[in-house]
Amino acid sequence: MYRQKQTTFLRRLAAILSCFVLIVTAMSPVTAKASTNEALSLKYNGKAVVLEKPDGSIASYQKLKKVFGNAAKKYELNGMTAYKCKGKGFSLLIEPWGDDSLHGYSVTVKITAKKISLNGIKVGMSYNSVKKALEKNYGKSNVIVQENEIQLINVANSFIQYLFENGKVSQIEFFHS
Repeated sequence: MYRQKQTTFLRRLAAILSCFVLIVTAMSPVTAKASTNEALSLKYNGKAVVLEKPDGSIASYQKLKKVFGNAAKKYELNGMTAYKCKGKGFSLLIEPWGDDSLHGYSVTVKITAKKISLNGIKVGMSYNSVKKALEKNYGKSNVIVQENEIQLINVANSFIQYLFENGKVSQIEFFHS
């Protein structure tokens, strides 16, 4: 009788442990890669800046200035300073939000030159390579694919659009508010 109780207990324990092992191994591991890839880095003229961090915070004008240089135009908008910088193959616009109490800025970047990259994607790259890279880094659910356009959504507070001509990136647009 004692031997039977001991065998039953060991079988139940083995069954419970087996179920636990199956549950643990069935869970897909969460990689740190997804969160680190949400930081959007911009490279221009050999200089790099984190344009937007994973928490949604945007680079300051001082950090952008180190990469793009001084703004071509500095003006007042809603009682705050706005900046407009335009160069060969890019434009950068930093404007304050309408509500003065928020003290926040929106940033718009348009890229048309091959020497500038946004998270490694440059003008001139093929449609398929851009699609594959974005889906790998951000997941298929965050990439909206259309015929001549790919949009990256749900990355912090930004909107990123890749426009294509003849199967190659012709323009990259970034907007954060």
